[in-house]
Amino acid sequence: MARAIEKLSPAVVRNTNTPGTYGDGGGLWLKVGPGAIETVERPAHVRVSYQDVDGTFTTEEADGLLAVCLQHEIDQLDGVFWLQRLSRLKRDRLVKKWEKQQKR
Repeated sequence: MARAIEKLSPAVVRNTNTPGTYGDGGGLWLKVGPGAIETVERPAHVRVSYQDVDGTFTTEEADGLLAVCLQHEIDQLDGVFWLQRLSRLKRDRLVKKWEKQQKR
C-alpha cells in the first residue's frame, strides 16, 4: 500500500458493517483531554479510492487497524471530527467529563 501522504482526494467507497476491535474490546480509543477518553467503532474492512501523485486513480482494500486509521484520516479531510461519530449520550458524557477536568 502506498504511503498515506501519496493519496490525493481519498474516499471510502465500501466498508463492512463489522466493527474492528482494538485495545480493550472497543474501536479506536481517542482522547479529548486527561480522563476524557472514548472508543469510536469503525468498520474493520474498507475499500478506499484515491488519486496517486502521478494522477492515476487507484482503489485499495484495507483491514484492521489500517482500515480504522484510514477512515479517521479521511473523516478529518472531510471535516468530520471523531466526536461526531459518538452517540449523543456518549458525546455529552465525554464533554461533561472534559469540562470537569478543566475546572481542576
